[in-house]
Amino acid sequence: MDDRRLIQDMQQLLNQQLSHEAEIQLDQRCDALEQMAAMLHPYPIPYVRKVVILGCYYLLHHAILRHRELQDCEADHPDESLAKTILDGDYMLGVYFQMANLMDENRLIAHLTSAYKRIQIKLIHGTSIEDALALLPQEIIDFLEGESSKSGGDTDEAA
Repeated sequence: MDDRRLIQDMQQLLNQQLSHEAEIQLDQRCDALEQMAAMLHPYPIPYVRKVVILGCYYLLHHAILRHRELQDCEADHPDESLAKTILDGDYMLGVYFQMANLMDENRLIAHLTSAYKRIQIKLIHGTSIEDALALLPQEIIDFLEGESSKSGGDTDEAA
């Protein structure tokens, strides 16, 4: 599987999920996204599921970033930017929940909701955004490892 193709397919899926009215642009190049795609590569799960998991990662990652930007907005930008930042972060979280639920990823939602809370608490207690965001890929891998050990590793690697 080509990681670039996985990222492109994820971006296409998210473009279908995101409302044009929200005016949220997907980053065309994101090192964290490329790293997460590479981390998903060895897992014997269906390709479509990898696309969905990568999309969930992207949405959560960027929701955390947008909400973290609030501190900068409060000091440097007018109220309109502050409101847009809040709404963008909340919107990405909503799309994450909607997409994951639509794709029947309820166990992933449960796992990542708990991880999201832990990340937010770490940020409140002064953990850097880089260190906090580094926890997200590991949470996804832990989820996949746990699923793999429970199911014996379903190997439906469809393209």
